Amino acid sequence: MANEKANENKAVQAEKKPNPLVRLGKSTVKFFKDLKSELKKIVWPTPKETLNGTIVVAVAVVVVGAFVGLLDALFTFLLQFVIG
Repeated sequence: MANEKANENKAVQAEKKPNPLVRLGKSTVKFFKDLKSELKKIVWPTPKETLNGTIVVAVAVVVVGAFVGLLDALFTFLLQFVIG
C-alpha cells in the first residue's frame, strides 16, 4: 500500500513538472515580454539634452587634462631641479 502511494506521488510530481525545454521556452518568452515592457518605460533624452551632456563632458575632459598636464609639468620641473 505504501509502495502504491509512492508511485502515485511520483506520477503526480511528473505531471506537475513540465519538460525542461518547455520551461526554458516559457522563461525565455517571459524574459522578452518583460524586456519589451521595461524598454517602453525608458525616457530617452532629447537631441538638445544629448548635445548639452556631450558639451559638459568635453569641457570636463579638457579641464581635467589641463590640470593633469600642469601637474606633470610642475613635477618634471621639480625633478629636474632636484637632480640638478
